[in-house]
Amino acid sequence: MFISASRSSSWRRPQHTIYAQFAQRTWSRVAPQPTYFTRRGMMLAASGVVAGMVAAPTMFVCCRPLDTPDYLLPYYLRNNKSRFSRYASIRKKNGNRYMTAEDFVCALLATKETTLEDPRAAEDLAALFAATDANQDGKLSFSEFNFLMTLLTTKPKDFEVAFVMFDEENKSALTLPQFTRAVTALSDDDGKSMRSLAGGGILTKLFGTNGQRACSYKEFRQVVEQLQLEVWKAEFLQFDKKRRGVITAEQFGQLIAGQMLGSHLPFFIVENLRRLKGSESGTVPFSSWVSFHKIMRHADDIGEAIELYTASGAPLKKRDFVRAMTAKGLTALSDAEVTLVYALFDKNGDGSLEYDEFISIMKEKISYHTREKEREKVDLFSRTINCIAEVVDSQ
Repeated sequence: MFISASRSSSWRRPQHTIYAQFAQRTWSRVAPQPTYFTRRGMMLAASGVVAGMVAAPTMFVCCRPLDTPDYLLPYYLRNNKSRFSRYASIRKKNGNRYMTAEDFVCALLATKETTLEDPRAAEDLAALFAATDANQDGKLSFSEFNFLMTLLTTKPKDFEVAFVMFDEENKSALTLPQFTRAVTALSDDDGKSMRSLAGGGILTKLFGTNGQRACSYKEFRQVVEQLQLEVWKAEFLQFDKKRRGVITAEQFGQLIAGQMLGSHLPFFIVENLRRLKGSESGTVPFSSWVSFHKIMRHADDIGEAIELYTASGAPLKKRDFVRAMTAKGLTALSDAEVTLVYALFDKNGDGSLEYDEFISIMKEKISYHTREKEREKVDLFSRTINCIAEVVDSQ
């Protein structure tokens, strides 16, 4: 919360000051009178507290963590299970819950309400819902939803490595059982729910109707990119009400800034959004929103290049940002797209990018705000003890 000086000065005396006066009178009856030196110390301490209170808002702005802390992130976005429980509206007598098409769209778009403001959004994602619905019963189980979210949120590099590690025959492709093991390793799935999806939906596209065909990583990436494209389109259409394929620069900025869920926007981004309102930046096509995501899938790589450059103390200008993308072998954003990014993330109006904020927001967006589960690391000694204990128990 940001508190202005004018507002704080107009506050009435809070009730806790009455309690403080009562405590002071009580303390004066039992405590010895302070000496000159203790009075001086108390005055210095009090002045320090006042100075801290005055400087607190400024310090808060400077030290605000870039990544939204878990306690600020809405509980229903921290993992796939809580997200599913939040939006799934169908509850069976046995306790199982299921998602309707509308629930599904709300979960993907992370809406605050559990109902859609624009019902057309469900129509826009109808094909994706049908592909996710493996048994084609018109509703989604947690297994079906969790599988899709694993495909959308897992880093491409992790899947690329998994396709190599689980390719035991070195055929440059995975069978359905091998792919099931890979997804189990990359998610919280225990393998049982993955096996229940065989025979329909996305897995049919990957491994054929009977699940006997092997799938290469290239084929897998093409399917996942098509799924992601459907979600990005639905996000864009939240602002493109007239379905013209373009939105204003201000709406594009709001679309990006809206990814900071559960956290206050930095003041300079709020101001930049106001400047974009009614600006002559023109309209932004859907292709720019897609380009934005394709670049941000490599946010870690771009961040490394940027950090290497800014370590010299040089500001990150537009040409430097473009050079960071090309240095990592990526197709750079267009001049208009880079200008739009700088219009939103230029903190001081000096033409340099506040790249920490930019990278942080886009990482949140690409991961759909889910937190990666930290893999437990067991040292060699612990592994040895566990192994001995298993041998003893088996005797």
